[in-house]
Amino acid sequence: MAVIETLGEAYSAGWGVRMKCGRGDHRGIVKIDPCRFEATLSMQTLVATRGRAFPLARLASRLRCPNCGEDRIHVLFDVPGSTVPVFVPESPYRRRA
Repeated sequence: MAVIETLGEAYSAGWGVRMKCGRGDHRGIVKIDPCRFEATLSMQTLVATRGRAFPLARLASRLRCPNCGEDRIHVLFDVPGSTVPVFVPESPYRRRA
């Protein structure tokens, strides 16, 4: 099995992509309602806007929750033939926009 590291490779392999908001139920010591927003993203649009060479590990750093504005996003990839979504860990060198 080949290692897929870029959006272009994932698009060519037919992967799907989903995002989940990572907002928890606490902000410091204040209790808040978790967001629980989840959406399916268009791989075609991601490739068109980010480019085929964009690394999968950096995708979460470029997304925000449209519901609450949180920048902690979990990205899940739906791989054809797999029943469990694949989680690609974030780059340890996450850039904040």
